[in-house]
Amino acid sequence: MESATSTRARIVAAAQRLREVDAPAELRIGTPIGFAPLPRRAFVEMKALVALTRAAGIARSVRASAEARIGRSVEVAGIEVPVGKPARHQAIQSIRPFDAVSNDALAIQALLREHGYFSEIFAEHIHPSLRDAVWPIDRLLDPNVRNAPVLNHVCVQAPRLTRILEQRPGPLHLRFHSNTPPEWFIGISAGFEVSARQGWAEMKRMSRYATSAIADSAHNVAEAQSVGIKDVTLVPIVLEPAVEGVVRATGGGGYSVIVARTAPNKRLDFSIRTIAAYQRAYDPNFGLVIIGSEGGLERYADACRALVDELGVSNVRWTGLVDEAEKLDLLRNADAYLCTSDHEGFCVPIVESFRIGLPVVARATSAVTGTCGEALAVDTDDPSYLADVLRVVVTDDALRGELIGVQDEEAKRFDPAVVGQQLLAWVDAQTARSDDSSG
Repeated sequence: MESATSTRARIVAAAQRLREVDAPAELRIGTPIGFAPLPRRAFVEMKALVALTRAAGIARSVRASAEARIGRSVEVAGIEVPVGKPARHQAIQSIRPFDAVSNDALAIQALLREHGYFSEIFAEHIHPSLRDAVWPIDRLLDPNVRNAPVLNHVCVQAPRLTRILEQRPGPLHLRFHSNTPPEWFIGISAGFEVSARQGWAEMKRMSRYATSAIADSAHNVAEAQSVGIKDVTLVPIVLEPAVEGVVRATGGGGYSVIVARTAPNKRLDFSIRTIAAYQRAYDPNFGLVIIGSEGGLERYADACRALVDELGVSNVRWTGLVDEAEKLDLLRNADAYLCTSDHEGFCVPIVESFRIGLPVVARATSAVTGTCGEALAVDTDDPSYLADVLRVVVTDDALRGELIGVQDEEAKRFDPAVVGQQLLAWVDAQTARSDDSSG
C-alpha cells in the first residue's frame, strides 16, 4: 500500500519539521515510572490468599469430578447434546459485558452455532447478566461434554479452570490473548504480580497438552510459541459487526482519548508527558480523557496523577468505567485516539477508533504495530516527539483525512465476516486432523 506508507511518512516528516527548539528534558523521558519494592509482608499475605483460594478451588473440582463419575450431582447433569451436531466448546476464567476477551468468546460461540456446531461457554466468574447463557466451569466435567474439544481463552491466571481442563480427556485448544508480563507490576501490586507470574506458569503447563492454539495478533503468536506451543495460527479477535450508518467521529473536542485500565504497561505516564509537551508547545488547553478502571492498581494511578501535577498538565479527565454509549460519545468528540502502551495483546480500541473515523496516534510496540498495520504507529521513546506527530494529525486537515482513509482500509482486516472465515478454516483444519488421527 504505497499511498498508505507515504501518508505515514508525510505525517512523520511534517512532525519533524514542527519543532524548532528541543522540548525540556522532563518531556522527553520515555522510561516508565520507577517504584520502590513492596514490603515482603504484601507477598506473604498474597501467597497465603492464593493458597487458600487454590485449595478451595481444588476441593470444588475434586467434588465435581467425583459427582460426575457417579452421576449424583444436579450441578453436573442435564446438558443436552443435540443429535448430529459436532461439539466445539469454550472455557474462560471470567466473562462479563463490555470486555474484549468476553466479547470474543461470545462472538465465536455465535459463529460456531450459526455454522451448525453445538457450542457452549464455561466460565469460573459469570456476570449476572450472562448467567442464563454461560455454564459454570465444573460443568466441563459433565459426561456429555467432557470428551468434546474445548477452546480455552488464555489471558489471566486461572488455577481452578486449569485444573479442571487437565482432568478432561477431550482435546484442548488455546485462544491466546497474552498475559501482561509480571515485571510491569513490581512495586505496584503484589496481587497483580503474583497473578501474572502464575498465569505464565499455567500457560506453560497447558502448552504441554494443548493440541493447538489460535492467537489474536502476530505478537501473541510469538508469545504462544515462546511458552512451547508449536501449532499456532493467527486469528484476530472476532468483533461485533460494524453498525450500519454509525455516526462518524467529528472531533473538535479539544482532547485526545485513551481507553485502557490504569495499568503500568499501558504507559499512561508516557501519554501524560506527551500531552504536557503538546500543551507547552502548541495549545495549553488541549486535554486528555482516560477511560478505564483503576481497580487494584491505585499506586500507579496515584503516580500518574502526581506526574500531572508535577508537569503542570491541565484538562486531564479520569472517567473510570463508563457504559458503551458514553464511551462512544467521548471517542466521537475526541480529536485523536492516543496509544502509548509498551505491551498490548491486540488493543481493540484502536480498531473501534478506525471504524468511526477517529485518527489514531500510536507508538509502534508489541501488538500495536500489527493492529495499526499501515496506519500511524510511530517508533519512538520520546513523548515530546509524539506530541509533534499528534499536532500534525489534529491540525493538518489534508493529512488527517488521508490517515482516516488508510484506517478505513485497515479496519476491513477485522471485519467479522473476514475473521469468521479464518476461524472456521482453523476449526475445519482441526476437525480434519482429528478425523485423520482417529482413522
